Amino acid sequence: MKPLRILFVSEYYPPRIGGGEAWTRMMAEGLTARGHQVWVVTSRLPSTKASEVINGVRILRPLTSGGLFARLRFIKQLTPYLTDLIRKERIDIIHTNAYIPTPAASIAGKRAGIPVVTSVHLRLGKQWWRVANPFTAAMNIAMEQLIIAGFHHDLVHVTAEPTRRALSRLTRAPVRDIPNYIDPEPFERYANALRAGSKGDEYGTKGKRLLSLNSLLPIKAIPRAVSWIRASDTDATFLICGSGPDEQRIRDAAGDDSRIKLMGTVVGEPKFRLLGGCDAFVLLSYSEQFSLAAIDALAAGKDIIATPVGAIPSLAKGRWRHRVHIVHNREEFLAAVRKVTRRAPHVDRALLAQYDKQRILDAFEREYQSLIGGSARSASSSSKKST
Repeated sequence: MKPLRILFVSEYYPPRIGGGEAWTRMMAEGLTARGHQVWVVTSRLPSTKASEVINGVRILRPLTSGGLFARLRFIKQLTPYLTDLIRKERIDIIHTNAYIPTPAASIAGKRAGIPVVTSVHLRLGKQWWRVANPFTAAMNIAMEQLIIAGFHHDLVHVTAEPTRRALSRLTRAPVRDIPNYIDPEPFERYANALRAGSKGDEYGTKGKRLLSLNSLLPIKAIPRAVSWIRASDTDATFLICGSGPDEQRIRDAAGDDSRIKLMGTVVGEPKFRLLGGCDAFVLLSYSEQFSLAAIDALAAGKDIIATPVGAIPSLAKGRWRHRVHIVHNREEFLAAVRKVTRRAPHVDRALLAQYDKQRILDAFEREYQSLIGGSARSASSSSKKST
């Protein structure tokens, strides 16, 4: 297909670490490597540049975001900025990461007459009542519904079938379930670290080792797992990696229990040592779509203990069902901990192939091509339209 000029819009982008941010970077850099021209518009963080090029991706940070008033200002100023950028750079397609920048991207894309793709990586729905005060929960539930139902989309992208069914009831736009992809390169680069993690106990743990590799957000329900372990006589140790607003709640729940260890943010070689050395990955989220961390654990040959959220039930029915333990309560969780056995780490190449990077990028290119009508606008035709 012809090279496209693609504009991604995401409230945040690395160096901030999170699932949506990591996905946007993977998409932007993956499509750039295929010869497309890619821009990313995101908010400016402390110590980041207003404009830079990283791995061929043009990253623009014109505005700040964060708190309520900063976000309102971000939304208001983003629409004219995107409108001008689309015209100036002759953008072919705009792809927004829900929710905060979606109204601006939708309006700007519709004004310019280019396709608007909206990716939804998080949809809590009624689960907001479990993680926020009543006012905030009601506002966020309304926001999720309004942004999907009230704005223009040519395609809505999700990463789990339950979310596809839910959003199909809110919009006339087609809703496609395209999973996230796994990058096999780190599994090759850190293969030695993966094997080394299973041979030693550098963290001073006893018994089985449980691992969490997630942002410390209320929706992840990590304090729930902590309380279940503390109330039991299990000798399993729970290693919690990540950072986020729920960290203090987790520390309070852990108290002085030596079985609970907060490790901070862990990436690269230390992450693969932890994956190699754990007996099971724990994901007790109230809501989820496609957990890359859980898939990484499966790809490292490990069991996962998880609530039935997002893509987890489909994994439990597939070829990996013997390594996926679905739990609903404390008793099932502790039973799963007793059931898991220590497995030597190995790279599961069948799973990597199922979520292969190139297959996922192929799927998005097909969707883009279909929306644009089979080919990108040529620079000459774009110039004629703008004159």
